Amino acid sequence: MSDPSLGARMERITRDFHLQREPSFRALKLAQIEKSEGREIMEIAEEATFDSVAVGICTELSCDCTAHCEPDATANYCEACGRQSVVSVLVLLGLI
Repeated sequence: MSDPSLGARMERITRDFHLQREPSFRALKLAQIEKSEGREIMEIAEEATFDSVAVGICTELSCDCTAHCEPDATANYCEACGRQSVVSVLVLLGLI
């Protein structure tokens, strides 16, 4: 019998690999945050640094949903795709 959570763990490992190894993937997601928020990424990051809420984005390749999350979020729930894949802008920038 296979472990049903194994698939979810493998997806997370793959997503984490993209976040750590692919600067272009991070840059794409950061650009999507800028477009969605209508502000520069550094302004968004500065605000998140001094607040208890930050902008986050789903890290699934096929999903661009943004949401508000904790500044250190690495696997929050995405309302659009239903996965635990929302990451804070501060995490994407490597500040946390």
